[in-house]
Amino acid sequence: MVARAAIILLICFALLSNLRLFRQTLNFAPKPLETDEITLYEKRFAELKKILPYHGVVGYISNKQAEDIRFDAGAAEYYLTQYALTPLVVAYSPNYPLVVGNFLQSVIDPEIYTSKNLVPLKDFGNGVMLFSHQGQ
Repeated sequence: MVARAAIILLICFALLSNLRLFRQTLNFAPKPLETDEITLYEKRFAELKKILPYHGVVGYISNKQAEDIRFDAGAAEYYLTQYALTPLVVAYSPNYPLVVGNFLQSVIDPEIYTSKNLVPLKDFGNGVMLFSHQGQ
């Protein structure tokens, strides 16, 4: 009789301890897939990706350039840009015939690209631009 009461108490405590978890599960509402940060970042580059070659290498510039990408404040944006433009290879350099510009501010200082002899080919809005080298 004592063992049966102990088992019943154990079951009651187990159910009570999981009640909060059960209520949280019932109220769980996942975000729609289209609103996560990675998907939104990819959408910024969708129009650019349509006109770029399917494979090859393009350059990359940003308003967050640094000597060493491992310590660059914009490293995450660079890697996300690589991901968004896959299978195209995005090199962290402006020394390619086509260069992707990824700017995270609304007003872009032309000195960022003119100092690298780049000419804007198209502005896709939202800080995404495509450049070519002057004279090419």
